[in-house]
Amino acid sequence: MIEKPRECWSVLEQRSVQEIEKNRISIKKAEQVHSKLEASQKRLKEMYEEYRLKSITPNPLTLGMSDALNQRQFMTQLGELLDRVELDIQKSEKMIAHLNSNHIKFEIERQKMQSLDEQEKSAYRKLERQYEQKRMDEIGVMQFNSKRNS
Repeated sequence: MIEKPRECWSVLEQRSVQEIEKNRISIKKAEQVHSKLEASQKRLKEMYEEYRLKSITPNPLTLGMSDALNQRQFMTQLGELLDRVELDIQKSEKMIAHLNSNHIKFEIERQKMQSLDEQEKSAYRKLERQYEQKRMDEIGVMQFNSKRNS
């Protein structure tokens, strides 16, 4: 009798599928973080622009020196926050690109395992057919010999 086909390729394919799913979840989370960062960036830019306009438009009640200083300091802090958010956005874009690259690698690996599994099963079916053909030939020879001897 012939050996059963090895199950290792289908097991490895399943592991690849699991890795793809984990990676898909990571990509989704990274994209959510990225969109939150972009929303924060937008809000900060709007806030910065609002304060910038306040500082250049003439105000009937002229701000005191300490108020002007506080406003500049606040705008500086907003600018620093904008810079940090921009860096975080760049990092999240790199992370998404890295995860997408991994996704492609995992998908290629899954396809390899699937192909090897199919090849293994195909080779098994071929051996099975050959074995069956050999058995049929033996039975045919035995029948021929038994008719000839009788």
